[in-house]
Amino acid sequence: MKQAFHTITVPTPGPGLYEFTDAVKTFAREAEIADGLLTCFIRHTSASLLVQENADPDVQKDLRDFFAQLAKNGMNFRHTAEGPDDSLPISARR
Repeated sequence: MKQAFHTITVPTPGPGLYEFTDAVKTFAREAEIADGLLTCFIRHTSASLLVQENADPDVQKDLRDFFAQLAKNGMNFRHTAEGPDDSLPISARR
């Protein structure tokens, strides 16, 4: 069984949804992987991976609005050990 490993760095200047599909496609093509299993791991405690088909651009807009409603300004977060920008509401980080 063939295995390949690669680190993809995604610049994240602030909260939002960051597309990295092209980077994964490039990795798979250069590693000559036609099919198989892709494992993604994110090295941050207050970030997450979201997998979606991305066929309709309104989906990302809806997701951004949804997440903004989850973390409105004025929420008091207990988790602050990683710095002043950790777990802040989306509008407070800009």
